[in-house]
Amino acid sequence: RARDRDGRSQCAMDAKTLSSEHHEALLLEALPALCWAVVLGHATATDVRALRKVSKAARARSPKQSVLVAGGRCARLIDADTGAQRLVLAGHRDHVSGCALAGTLAATSSWDGTAKLWDAGGATGALLHTLAGHAGWVNDVALSPDASLACTAGNDRAARVWDCATGALLETLEAAHEHFVSRCAFARDARRLVTASWDRTARLWSLLRTGSATTARLERSLEGHARRVLCCAFSPDGRRVATGSADRSVRVWASDSGALERVVRGHTDDVTSCAFCGGPRLLLLNGRAASSVFALLTSSADRTAMLWRVDETTGTWTLERTLRRHTSTVRSSAFSAEGGGPRVLTVGDDRLARLWDAAAGTVLGVAKFDAPLTDCAFST
Repeated sequence: RARDRDGRSQCAMDAKTLSSEHHEALLLEALPALCWAVVLGHATATDVRALRKVSKAARARSPKQSVLVAGGRCARLIDADTGAQRLVLAGHRDHVSGCALAGTLAATSSWDGTAKLWDAGGATGALLHTLAGHAGWVNDVALSPDASLACTAGNDRAARVWDCATGALLETLEAAHEHFVSRCAFARDARRLVTASWDRTARLWSLLRTGSATTARLERSLEGHARRVLCCAFSPDGRRVATGSADRSVRVWASDSGALERVVRGHTDDVTSCAFCGGPRLLLLNGRAASSVFALLTSSADRTAMLWRVDETTGTWTLERTLRRHTSTVRSSAFSAEGGGPRVLTVGDDRLARLWDAAAGTVLGVAKFDAPLTDCAFST
């Protein structure tokens, strides 16, 4: 296990976590698999020389992409193609509960009661701002796609909206819920916000930005889950909101009316994360017209992640892929249609981050860390 300059242990790519079958599969996969396999230590010297040659050509064809993985008291920025660690974002005094990426801005939340904003585009990962104000654990942090706003969700039943440029508190949603606020997410236009809570509801908020001021107004409460709501997400077009719950279901709502459109069942334990998947590459994978299909990615304490395909013309929902390899709760999953093709990243309590080929449902790479992992994100 390598050590970085200040003595903190880096993530180690652990060959012992893979069977010989996995080893063979990794070496026969496409480029990203091979690159992660090299980092895992599976490949021979001949493999390394051959794969580096392929890696160089592939990176020339597609933009460089990173993934952010949170676990322990830090988050780590990793090259999505090679598995090489770029930055360690360390500074929290307790467990890091969530993370987010928007451009060159990274954010982390922690049980130490704070969130932090970091420069993910620089060589050092400099700390930009510490967002302090919650009375208790901060369970999640979200960034608006334009990196102008941050939102934090806390055990104090509040959500807070912050200015990313200055670190200033813009709005406090006091008593936003009647129990812990577990997750939060912005719509793509940063004009709306959704929060999820242990009070079994999710709530939709409008954000009005006037000059340097931002105010939040409650639009509606999304009610129907039988147990605590653990995750929430907007669709890329903002027309839908997905919520996942300890009742093992995912509910999809019309964001404008709050009407329940679909209850998605498939997981056998708590649904820990949900995310809509956009991008033409995924739609081409599904073989449907881009205007008629969107997909949803979910993860669960049942140790799986699931990729769902939806045809809006027929209203048909299809389970496209079930990703099985984790040995304990999958805490978070993320999807990307950029870089080397449609990919999924999953992280869990087994301390493993797994990179998947979304089209084939195969593992492209595995990284083992020194603490259970709580959240992950692809760069945008």
